[in-house]
Formats: sequence, C-alpha cells, structure tokens
Amino acid sequence: SAITFALDDDDDEVGVDISQGDYNVKDCRPPELPEPPSDFTAEDLRLREVLADFYFRHKADNLANINLITKRYRGRSVSHLWAQLALKYKVDAYNVVELLARTLYESAPFEYGDEHQAESLETRLAELQTAMLGSMEVPEDRAELLRRCLETKETSCADGTGGNTEGSDSVLRMLCFRGLHQGSSELRPQVWKLLLGCLPVARPSEWNVLQSEMRSLYAKYKSEVLVVSNELKFEVKVEGSRQMEAIHLLQQIQKDVDRTRQDVDHFRRPSTRVALISLLFVYAHVNPDVQYVQGMNEVAAVAFHVMSADPEYEEADAFWGFTF
Repeated sequence: SAITFALDDDDDEVGVDISQGDYNVKDCRPPELPEPPSDFTAEDLRLREVLADFYFRHKADNLANINLITKRYRGRSVSHLWAQLALKYKVDAYNVVELLARTLYESAPFEYGDEHQAESLETRLAELQTAMLGSMEVPEDRAELLRRCLETKETSCADGTGGNTEGSDSVLRMLCFRGLHQGSSELRPQVWKLLLGCLPVARPSEWNVLQSEMRSLYAKYKSEVLVVSNELKFEVKVEGSRQMEAIHLLQQIQKDVDRTRQDVDHFRRPSTRVALISLLFVYAHVNPDVQYVQGMNEVAAVAFHVMSADPEYEEADAFWGFTF
C-alpha cells in the first residue's frame, strides 16, 4: 500500500514530549574569535583575518587559538605556516600562493633564507625605524628609511667610517624591493640605477663620479653618429657603405617610437620622442651584434619615464638604464 505524508500546518504541534528522549545535544557553532592583543600590528591583524577565514572553512576548532598561531608564525615565518597548512589540508598551489601573497610581511626580510643574515637585517631595520620613529608598514616611512639609508651610505664612505657595508647593502636592497609610493619619485632614478647595476651598491663614494663619466660617455657616443638640430631634426653622421643602413635603422626606430605610449602625455611630446629615438639609435651603434629590434622602444620608454625625474640628464640616464 502507498505511504502518505501529511504536510498540514499544524503537524509540528503533535503532542510528543521529546525532553526525555535519547538525544545528544551538540553545539555546532564555531568557537568565538578571541579579541586580538593590543600589540598586534596592521600586518599581524591581516594575517589573523586571513587565518580566521581559512580555519573557519577547514578546521573551526582552531579559531580559539588564532592569536597564538598568529604570534608564532608572523614575520618571516609566515611562508612556513602556509606551506604546512597546504600539505595538511591539501590546498592547491594556486590558492596557497594567493594566501601567502595576502599575508606577506613587508616589514620582514622574508626573501633571505640565511637565518643569521635575516636576523642581522631585522636588527638593522629596527634601529633605523627607532631612530626615525617610523614603520616599515607605512609607505611614506619606507621611503624616508630608504632616503636615510642612502644618505648614511654616502656619509659613512665620505668620512671613512665605512660601517657595516654588507648589512647596509642588504637593507638598501630590501627597501628598494618594497617599492616607492608616488610622493617619493625623486628617489626612483637612484634606486633603479642601483638595482640595474649602473652604480655599485657597495661603493657609494663613487656614485657621483661614475654618473658624470657615464653621462659624458653617452654624449660622446651620440656625437659620433647623430646630430639633433634645434628644430629637432636628425642628421646621421655615419658615412660610407653603412650610411644607407643607418638611415633605414633610424627610420625604423622613429616609426616605432612614434607609436610608443601615446596614451601618456609625456610621450606625445616631440622632445621625448627625439630623446627616445636618439638613445635607441646610439644603442644600436654601440652594440652592433644586438642592434635594434622592434619592442626595444617599449622597454626604453619605461627607463626614460623613470629617469625623467631629472630632466637635464633623462636621456643619458635612460640610455644606461636600458643598456644594463
């Protein structure tokens, strides 16, 4: 016979007493998230928030220990935390990398695998932050730390004190790789020159002399192959059998540069286009085995944009930035 179920509105009012039944009542609500300690930094709070979301989905019982876990793995150890959690909870590589990216501590030298070097770097950073009452977590403070680090290197070499050169170099590189905010654009050319290898990080006493020599050398290279008139017209100085080849190369470069970053006002200026064409033509002349290929104009444009913070030398500095 068929079985029927009544779904009348009053079915839940059946007079059955279940208070004495054999039922195991269990609270399935996740543990309450404890309040964060007052000494947690913004980076600590970010890690705590991401961890809370992770444990809520994978193991809610750990939410009660969220502050202890955050304290244990904050700073340089956060990568070890996510590596362990990825293995334990079978998190795929894409998602664990995203979790790590969201919780990396910019204030910590996480890129250094050597424990002694990392600890030494943390000590040096702490000294710098204490001296200026700043924080690595704040972009403006990081820029000021970088500025002071550059000044300290130049001063220590100028007065012969030297100081901890290796530690100072590591601090400088770390600060550079943390990026610069818009308000510190005057530091960007110097940072790029150091990171590209145009200037030796370990020998700041030579920076000014080297910059002057490199700018003079570029002017010499350019004068040997190209003349730019006041009307911004080009004259190729290459003679003999290579003259037509040089003219053809100049036309090719000019065609590519005229299409380069036309969405940016700076690159629509005739003077900018002439400077880009010049440095690319000089590069091809100085490097005959490489010459010029389409696409170099886009790379050179990035270097030129960075070096434009110093308009007097932007062309020469962009040439060397592109070359290195």
